[in-house]
Amino acid sequence: MPEVATEIIARDFTKDGVVFESKGVKVTAFAVNHGELIHPAYGYRVDYAGRSVLISGDTKFDESLIKHGQGVDLLVHEVCAAEPEVLKAFNNRAVMDHHTSAEEAGTVFSRAKPKMAAYSHIIQLTERGATNQPDTAQIETATRRTYSGPLTVGDDLTRFVIGDTVKVQRWDKLTRGYK
Repeated sequence: MPEVATEIIARDFTKDGVVFESKGVKVTAFAVNHGELIHPAYGYRVDYAGRSVLISGDTKFDESLIKHGQGVDLLVHEVCAAEPEVLKAFNNRAVMDHHTSAEEAGTVFSRAKPKMAAYSHIIQLTERGATNQPDTAQIETATRRTYSGPLTVGDDLTRFVIGDTVKVQRWDKLTRGYK
């Protein structure tokens, strides 16, 4: 891979607004609520050639996601799931207090009306803390209490192709290619 393809150019910013614009790509940052202990936190909207993607970043339920996500092609949101009895543990409650439940994310999706909603940064809390193998069916079921539109629960290397529709492509470990 050429070195230029891996180059990272960081730019600091301190307020909401356009943080990058070049060759038709526009990235808008906006503050989100990642809970009382973590500041600042931002979500991002990327616009290019009449297409748009919103990335929630780490956040609790936040109206700014709905405002900036209106009608985007793809809305990628974090999610944290836990059964009520699991939240009795202080460390689990602290994690949940800084993230969005599946039902709350479903409300964001319902109100923003993206062509496709997707989960990334999936946290599921257990009695022992977060698990590396979340029950995605349970998370989807909880989301469906507040959202009935298109939904993808992401996993590593999931790819989205955005055009008139949003196509989801999953990585196949056996063939080492996309399905």
